[in-house]
Amino acid sequence: MSRVQLVLSWDGSRPAEWSESDAYVVKIAPTRNRPRFGIHELVKTITSQGQRPDPRAFELVLVALAVWLADTRLSRVQHSQDNWTRHIGISVPVRNPDLWHAHASVLSHLLGTLSGDIWEIAFHAAPPAMTAYIDATCVERATVPEAPAVALFSGGLDSFVGAIDAFSREASPPIFVSQVDAGNSGTVDTLTDLLEAHHQKTCLVYRWAVSSRAADFGPGFKGQGELTMRARSFLFFVGSVLVATAHGSMRILVPENGFISLNVPLDPWRLGALTTRTTHPFVIARFNELLEAMGLHMRLENPFQALTKGEMLAQCADQGVLWTGLPITVSCSKPRFVRRYRAQFGASHCGTCWPCLIRRAAVQRAFPSLDDPTPYVTQQLSHLHSEPGPSGHVVRSLQYGLNMLRQPDYELRWTLASVAPLGDAEAQIPELIGCIRRGLAEVAQRVGLVVPK
Repeated sequence: MSRVQLVLSWDGSRPAEWSESDAYVVKIAPTRNRPRFGIHELVKTITSQGQRPDPRAFELVLVALAVWLADTRLSRVQHSQDNWTRHIGISVPVRNPDLWHAHASVLSHLLGTLSGDIWEIAFHAAPPAMTAYIDATCVERATVPEAPAVALFSGGLDSFVGAIDAFSREASPPIFVSQVDAGNSGTVDTLTDLLEAHHQKTCLVYRWAVSSRAADFGPGFKGQGELTMRARSFLFFVGSVLVATAHGSMRILVPENGFISLNVPLDPWRLGALTTRTTHPFVIARFNELLEAMGLHMRLENPFQALTKGEMLAQCADQGVLWTGLPITVSCSKPRFVRRYRAQFGASHCGTCWPCLIRRAAVQRAFPSLDDPTPYVTQQLSHLHSEPGPSGHVVRSLQYGLNMLRQPDYELRWTLASVAPLGDAEAQIPELIGCIRRGLAEVAQRVGLVVPK
């Protein structure tokens, strides 16, 4: 498998150590010494609040940008030998390359687990112009125990529950970070308005609008692009770190139900490409390890790691706000089609993908006497058992996956570990196993399958 190399360059110049390389070079700050891809706008929003982010977090943003560009522009079909695993090398400008080289192995391990690729991370010296930008906009700052928590807010149902709970249970209102695109920006705005109206408080929401389409890989690049976007969460996490350092926050809340976070493969064919690891405990632990090694004393936390989606909804701190906002939130695995669904069907969800089925099951679990207010393209589910297309495949995978309920705990533990190691969550393994059992039963009941005893 040949390695594809991407060099992130502040001013477009090729670093000396890459002068003979065939690596693609992407320019970060082509004009006025301002980084593109929404980075300068995010930094500007932070400074407009009278805050300045940490320079180490800013450099981590550049690492995340390089990862995002490689992950979304390098096609797995073109750049892998097995139609999945790519061998990707990236180099990022930083002020102290030797210091960053010490973090390369943790980064590679984290990214490999997250995206299923082989990553080689390198660093080269930042040019004076980049150093000047960092000096003008960033400053090192210690975390403050009483600082508000930062919460990821995507417009999804889990993040909305997390926002409601954070408002109700945190000592001070949280600071929200949202990575926005054409599919979710309106959703985030509407949900924010709902929270503000209910609590009579202004929500501080940082929005990072980033697109890989703005990247020019050079005249020799003939990439098809890649839609799997397995490393997208890394960009989201890093954006929240940048904001957290500016406010002295020690905690970053990553709200996702434990059933989808663990994402146990329903059948042997879903072990690799179809099994994401976005908020898996191993990924969260490696990210926290990276932050600590960098001297950024904050942590990502998933407050719902041991709960199914239905349990999250049932235990939400404000059921009224949840019910009002529920049909606005988006859970569908096809976010790029949301606008088309709304225009053509008046619906925001397909209704039959795996995330949609989990959502529908959760609403039934939390509100058994009420009809789901979410508009779905496909309302009825009874036909899925005989559906030959992708919708039917999901149900048949679930039928296969229900066999896990017949496994004793020690066997189910190894099924859990097939996604990623669980050593960081050793004490919570009984809770996680219980979450998987309850989550499977939750979805099976919604689609009319018999739950094994």
